[in-house]
Amino acid sequence: MSSYDGYFIGQRLHGIDLSDKTAVLRALEEYEVIQLHHTTSQVNGAYFLGQLFHHVPFPLTLLRDCFLDWTGFLQGQVGDRNPQEIIAQLSTMGPGVSPYTE
Repeated sequence: MSSYDGYFIGQRLHGIDLSDKTAVLRALEEYEVIQLHHTTSQVNGAYFLGQLFHHVPFPLTLLRDCFLDWTGFLQGQVGDRNPQEIIAQLSTMGPGVSPYTE
């Protein structure tokens, strides 16, 4: 996410007079509108997984581990979704950034 953030903020600030606080604020607000949904999704997912792995009481950890080991839930949450989201982010960065977005 940090590479994407740096690149996209750089795109938004390119050609803007950085001494013009209004223009800088507008550029950063444009970035925030575009990125808010993805960032919120990532934070909520990390919170959920943190709770799942670090705050489940002992007897339930056995059920949790069986569920995660024998279903595709975790793969669907992390393994399959993240690459698709990364490619979607690359496509918002513009053409020529990645061969996956052409």
